[in-house]
Amino acid sequence: VIPGMPSPVRTNRHAQRGMTLISVLVSLLIFAFGLLGLVGLYAKLGSAQIHNEMTTSTQVFGNRFWALLQANPTVVNTLLSSGTSVTYNEASISSAPSILQPWLRDMFQSRQLSLPGASATITLGNDTRNKPCVAATPDSTECGVGLSIAWPVPGSTVNRKQSYSFQVGGF
Repeated sequence: VIPGMPSPVRTNRHAQRGMTLISVLVSLLIFAFGLLGLVGLYAKLGSAQIHNEMTTSTQVFGNRFWALLQANPTVVNTLLSSGTSVTYNEASISSAPSILQPWLRDMFQSRQLSLPGASATITLGNDTRNKPCVAATPDSTECGVGLSIAWPVPGSTVNRKQSYSFQVGGF
């Protein structure tokens, strides 16, 4: 003991035994909450991955539709006979023009890229110069074409939608 200094506090080892156990239990509780947070984050990441895959699938289908329009401008005339807007889903594939049926089958039934429960709406309207859609012959076809793909979000009642706009002819 140093003179003028207070004497050190003596601790009772028996009293500290319970404190060690409580510290371990509190540490385990904090660790358990951390693990629960990671499990919740993992579940959200899996859901986000599915949403991104489906959105990417719509881009593939949009590009394939554009390729169909470029290779077969007569599709515009065929679609015009059905009106300025037509919607297809898995049940109506057979009512689509034959040139679109393989594309629609892939969209609704393909194992790799399908969009279960999706619908595709094709809208014909004015071209980029605001002239009405004309499809008298393949060479004279000038039309603005819109494609809207809607699909249900898995595990939700909400639909997601991706829209594309195309110009056929008039270049």
